[in-house]
Amino acid sequence: MSGNAVAVGDIQIQNISRIFNVARGGKKKEQFTALEDFSLDVSEGEFVTIVGSSGCGKSTLLDLVAGLSFPNTGSILIGGEKIVGPSLDRGFVMQGYALFPWRTVKKNVEFGLEIQKIDKKDRARIADEYIEMVGLSDFSDRYPHELSGGMRQRVAIVRALAYNPKILLMDEPFAAVDAQTRETLQEELLRIWQKTRKTIVFITHSIEEAVFLAQRVAVMTSSPGKVKEIIAVDIPYPRKLGVIKQSPDFQWISNKVWKSLHNIKEDEQREPIGENHLESEIDSEVVL
Repeated sequence: MSGNAVAVGDIQIQNISRIFNVARGGKKKEQFTALEDFSLDVSEGEFVTIVGSSGCGKSTLLDLVAGLSFPNTGSILIGGEKIVGPSLDRGFVMQGYALFPWRTVKKNVEFGLEIQKIDKKDRARIADEYIEMVGLSDFSDRYPHELSGGMRQRVAIVRALAYNPKILLMDEPFAAVDAQTRETLQEELLRIWQKTRKTIVFITHSIEEAVFLAQRVAVMTSSPGKVKEIIAVDIPYPRKLGVIKQSPDFQWISNKVWKSLHNIKEDEQREPIGENHLESEIDSEVVL
């Protein structure tokens, strides 16, 4: 992309605020500012994670980008166009799976395609391709209650991808699964992202998860939420968590994010290990 051209998957969040009127103990409603002067640009195909303390407005931000609510001030643009409501150009994956319990895995994945009025034969083919992508072909006729938590989250991800949105919004999608499954899903998501190159905005409370997944980590201030710092994660892909966690680069960046969250002044100088060394570690891990 050159000049001032805007790609269809670009997100431009410009000086937004979000204010709620809340009642306290039956008294007169008071104003609560969840987001204030929040600005963030995400380029098409970029993977950005957002971290911040509880109540800083992370989920509120995703609701705004999804078009489920609107900012009181400022604007949000997708591909240069102002958001006017929910749209199929944005997929949303939440923590609680949000699968339809009366639909099978395949029928859940087909849901967005039905809304797009894709014919039945093509719907089935596309759904099968995405279900196979996450290794659930043998479970396509199962219902959500017959799946593990990790399986359900895989279905939620491919349901959001199947109708080909430009952008994938993810609100702590792996928080409800066990640690081992979470690591598997993180690597699975990276594999899918590298294959599809969707624009992804991913919210998490985990610094390790934020650094492992993203090209950039946006650190938010406490309420009212705004961008405090954006930290680049210049670690090459593909990434394997078991290898990356041991690297000085990963530890240095994670520590930088932690210090930003806790308002601790940066006093370390980074000693990068370099791209070639990290790649050789990944290659060695694969061979082993």
